[in-house]
Amino acid sequence: MAFEFDLETELPDPIQDNMGADLIEFAIGYDVEANHAIVMSVMLVPVKEGKHRRTRDIRFGIRERDLEHEWKITGPDYSIASVRRYIAKEKRTEVLNLLLESLTTLIAKVKPKSLTMETAIGNLPDAAMKKYGSICSAVKACDFELTDEFCDGTSGKCYWFFKANKAG
Repeated sequence: MAFEFDLETELPDPIQDNMGADLIEFAIGYDVEANHAIVMSVMLVPVKEGKHRRTRDIRFGIRERDLEHEWKITGPDYSIASVRRYIAKEKRTEVLNLLLESLTTLIAKVKPKSLTMETAIGNLPDAAMKKYGSICSAVKACDFELTDEFCDGTSGKCYWFFKANKAG
């Protein structure tokens, strides 16, 4: 694979996919041999909770998009192996900043009443958990209150629940 890191620093407008998820995708590079763009997808995915459909789940992952057929895209890859393959350590802060900007843009557009988030992988090391702290701070800055957070003792996955402030 001939991957070349080439971070797209101007974010595209949010779009909605055919499943109702609102998302922003920005390129982190290209695999020229495979004719793929490697993108970071930042998503607010609808969650059906009772009669309220304004709850969204925060998700983000790396995907491969076919450059000839833009509709051909892989599912999100949440693995650390994918992060290591595509994002050099010295570029991760820059990518995280674009992820946070994408998230706050999506929240402003969608105006959800509540948000959820979970780690895709259990028992993450403290260094990996730092990005979730940054995400929580960004969500709080969008006038949300963190109402609950916990880590499941069995799976090791961590969960966060946010509610929009009524005054916002």
